Amino acid sequence: MKNTKWFKTLAALLCIAAMLTSCGGQTPDVTPDPAPEETEPEVTVVAVDPALEGDYHEQIAGRGMLSLQCTSDGGADISVHWSSSASESSEWSIHVTYDEEKNALVYTDAVKTDFVYESEDKSTETEDYNDGTGYFEIGDDTLTWHDDKQGEGAEPSVFVKNGSEPSVLPNPWTDTSDIEEAESVSGVSFDPPIEEALPWEDHAVSFVTYSAMPGTISALYESEMNKLVVRKSNDTEGLELSGDFNTYSKEWDISLKGLAVHCYGDGETINLATFGYSGAYFSVSFNAGEEGKGLTANEVNSLVMGMQ
Repeated sequence: MKNTKWFKTLAALLCIAAMLTSCGGQTPDVTPDPAPEETEPEVTVVAVDPALEGDYHEQIAGRGMLSLQCTSDGGADISVHWSSSASESSEWSIHVTYDEEKNALVYTDAVKTDFVYESEDKSTETEDYNDGTGYFEIGDDTLTWHDDKQGEGAEPSVFVKNGSEPSVLPNPWTDTSDIEEAESVSGVSFDPPIEEALPWEDHAVSFVTYSAMPGTISALYESEMNKLVVRKSNDTEGLELSGDFNTYSKEWDISLKGLAVHCYGDGETINLATFGYSGAYFSVSFNAGEEGKGLTANEVNSLVMGMQ
């Protein structure tokens, strides 16, 4: 009887020990919290300032023309046209974005195309590259072009917004009263208008100086109220030759004894006239940017005939 009781007690103790051992060794079923998802940092795109839109010209010789147009993605499209001669030019197509840290318009995929003109209606074009990189530094009415393709040590090109410069004379020029010196510097022979061909009465002007740079020669005439600039070039024409990048309300053509002359002004008086003959190019600028104070067609005709 005692043995039976003792075995029951022992069995009960063994059961309790087994239960305690089982509870003590059990691993709790705990599900770890999921790791937080990684998110891309938010990038703030600063759009190109619409005030930069418009047309620009290269500051030194005026051979480069730039146009900027903002796009819907916050960037802008820039096109650059650069004449190296009367028969050769290059064009760049560039998409830019604004770099706030640099205060510049940066790009990575500019396309440059070279053109060779056989005639006014016929030309050949060749893509030079399509991976151009660089940036346009933003200034007051200027864009300074730092083109990586130009290589180290190359001077950047400064483009000035049209209409922001009152002067019609780009720099640098060599000024002289000696026409032979001016012809020597420019490499261009020049017959300036004879005195009788100059405007008179309300438009009267007097000779001031000749100016010259390689490829272009210029004659400046002034009075207290008026300013006349006559230019000739063997390789540059139109607005690039004139250096007058003002905006005029009218643009039209006239014929002076069979010579086609392109005019800018108010539609009646002419602030700028450009033309060419005998393989040379000419421009006549009078009171640049001041509509209503230009020359009459007869006065332009007198100047043109006075140079022949």
